[in-house]
Amino acid sequence: MGCCGKVRVILKTQKTIHVADFNPKQTQHLKINLVGDSNVIHISSHSALQQMNLVTYDRVIDIKDISAPVLDSPADLSCFKQFLRTITGPEFIGSDSEYNEVIKMILLTKRGLSEIDPDFQFQLLNSLFLNLTTQKPSGRFGSHWEEIGFQGNDPGTDLRGAGIFGLWLLIVGSERNDSKMFSESKKYNFPYCTTLLTLCRAVIRLLKENQLNSFINQCQNTEKVLCEVFQFLHFEFETKWKNISASNRNVAAAGQITRKIDSNRNKIIQRFSLGHELIDP
Repeated sequence: MGCCGKVRVILKTQKTIHVADFNPKQTQHLKINLVGDSNVIHISSHSALQQMNLVTYDRVIDIKDISAPVLDSPADLSCFKQFLRTITGPEFIGSDSEYNEVIKMILLTKRGLSEIDPDFQFQLLNSLFLNLTTQKPSGRFGSHWEEIGFQGNDPGTDLRGAGIFGLWLLIVGSERNDSKMFSESKKYNFPYCTTLLTLCRAVIRLLKENQLNSFINQCQNTEKVLCEVFQFLHFEFETKWKNISASNRNVAAAGQITRKIDSNRNKIIQRFSLGHELIDP
């Protein structure tokens, strides 16, 4: 059985998944214009992820879309390769429950912001904006998104390659990071959220490439592992940023640092470790 075969076992043996007939594009522009600040409730990153997972299967999904090395199972390999991997690694995801969580995370990377309910779009973006600025955004579209480091009037266009998974990690960072780097982005004029999306994509690649399997097996909580890894990469970015002189701090330097972190992610992750409080006894 191949990787796609195991996915089908866990996801009710379906080649495609079709849970609902929701079509957000039919009402997107109509509903967005009716959303006002008073109607939007701030949402935590954990609650955001739970709601994202609820809408993960609201359209037909081709199993081939989520093919990745992390989804390999022992049954995908020959006996010799199974034996070799037990010696050299990487580990397989040990439990079906965490394997399923990994599937959900990868699916979120495939979902564009415009594909989910417009009210939920704005709730997510509102929470990010509020966390970073302590103010509410004036609407779903507009130049105010440039204030937190998106590059245009619609943050959804910057999420390509990361999907709503990237937006979720940005919300995680906005909750857990202090305001230093956001303030630095204002001072040195680099787009904060767009820059951090490079780190989000690095997390996605680490997940897909089996680099996080051992941590997921230790912690038995994929969400926590991804949050910690993103924070680790953000700290790496902050450290490297502080190590360059003020005269050399600019948008090019910020982009260069995050791209280098992404390209060297497999080496950098070797310095990562989970806190004792995150490891199940």
